[in-house]
Amino acid sequence: MSTANDFEFRPDPVSYRAFRYACALVLVLSLSARCQQTPPPLGSQEPKDKSREHKPADDEEKKAIETVSRIADMIRNCGEKSEIHRTTGKKPLYYREYEGPPSAVRFDLQKSDSVLAPYLGTVEFSTTRTVTPYVKTPQEAERDTRIGGFLAFPLSWTTRHRHVYRIRSDGFELDQRTYYNRNDQKWYLEESTPDSCWERVGYRFGVNESR
Repeated sequence: MSTANDFEFRPDPVSYRAFRYACALVLVLSLSARCQQTPPPLGSQEPKDKSREHKPADDEEKKAIETVSRIADMIRNCGEKSEIHRTTGKKPLYYREYEGPPSAVRFDLQKSDSVLAPYLGTVEFSTTRTVTPYVKTPQEAERDTRIGGFLAFPLSWTTRHRHVYRIRSDGFELDQRTYYNRNDQKWYLEESTPDSCWERVGYRFGVNESR
């Protein structure tokens, strides 16, 4: 008599071959379906999120760059300034002082912590100031006296300026003016009332001069 331990499972050869054939057929059909799928064109991307196509922050930054570039152009287009001055004393002398036009104009833009003025525009430029020789009368000083007079040559020097502007959505305004002192190599605040073309750019508060 045989026991349970003596039982050996022997699959039917025909059924076993049929099972293997069915598995292979399923695998082939699966691979064929994948190969027939049309691949995406080269360089194609997933559908864009339309909410990300338009970024207001980028538009604000672009507008701020255009504004500070316009400020730099306004300063660059300023002409030369000249004034007649007199010395002190019982017998005053007169001289003419020239300054400008601005040269080596460059600009930059930084973000600020202000909600009303989210950007700060900085414009740097140089001006050359020339003091003519002293003359006896203001009429002589009115003439171009850059040569001759009591001095053999005029005095001349160049100053570097840095103006900072608060860039708003509706325009800009001057925040501060500084100049570079070559003697101690430091920037100093200019607190005098603006009187030249390049100093008055953006000086009036609340006026949208960028339009």
